[in-house]
Amino acid sequence: MTKSNSRFRQAFISILIVAIICVFSAPVTAHAASSTENLSTSSRAATDEIVGIEVRDGTGTRNYTVGDEFKANFRLFTKKSNGRSSYVSDKENIVVTGYDMSKAGTQTVTVTYKGFSTTYEIVVKNVVAAIKSRALDQYDFVYNGEPAEPNVILKDANGNIVDSSNYDVTYEDNVNVGTAMAVVSYKGDYAGKTKTYLAFRIAPKGTAITKINPKAKKLVLKIKPQKTQTTGYEIKYSLKKNMVDSKTLKVANAKSSVTLSKLKSKKTYYIQIRTYKVGKLNGRDYAYNSAWSKVYSGKTK
Repeated sequence: MTKSNSRFRQAFISILIVAIICVFSAPVTAHAASSTENLSTSSRAATDEIVGIEVRDGTGTRNYTVGDEFKANFRLFTKKSNGRSSYVSDKENIVVTGYDMSKAGTQTVTVTYKGFSTTYEIVVKNVVAAIKSRALDQYDFVYNGEPAEPNVILKDANGNIVDSSNYDVTYEDNVNVGTAMAVVSYKGDYAGKTKTYLAFRIAPKGTAITKINPKAKKLVLKIKPQKTQTTGYEIKYSLKKNMVDSKTLKVANAKSSVTLSKLKSKKTYYIQIRTYKVGKLNGRDYAYNSAWSKVYSGKTK
């Protein structure tokens, strides 16, 4: 064989080898690229996997009245395996159970989406008539050193007494002489209503006239001492038994003896006494009085 033929055969063999390598190496490269892409897709799918759902706090109607239709206005989010969350917009796949419009009380609502469930609570109230009147069973008390606690009476628009399970009562300034307060805080069927304040009065303990000594145009009154929660006395006197046209004498410091002077000679006078204590009402001085005593009588000389 000539040298030219030998060189030709070597060149042919080289070309053939390169062609074979290209043919077999191309599919391997393509397969490797495809495998890498599949792994990446699989990895993303794993990290985006839904692991649960949640209803965002503060969303959705939580208070209902018996008979109300349920409002699915909560915001539902999926929880992902990568720690992220995503808002659920396809509402048609959300299922809500557990709400009973005919039953009052706390209810647990269950929300289901794509096989996952979560719950939240709602409160369903009874349909109730509005409160029309608020009163106390007693407005006037006499100081005795113990807390004064009148009962509260609430009535609705139908005239029915509101059950006490729907409110709590506390008291303010209800021991000493002055204006006290019953504070009504609502709950149950009336939860959320503004508090009601009902005022009542604590008066000082009264006193009595123990003896009347007649003098010339004077009457000297001996008074049973009463100094507890007391500023002084008021003494009312008249020539008429029904106390018409009476005059009043105010005596501070709760003295045990008081003289009525400048009276008419040899006349019968009718007398009553009560205690008072000066306190504050709406920022101003105010006299809290006991009840008037029985009517006493005495004749001047």
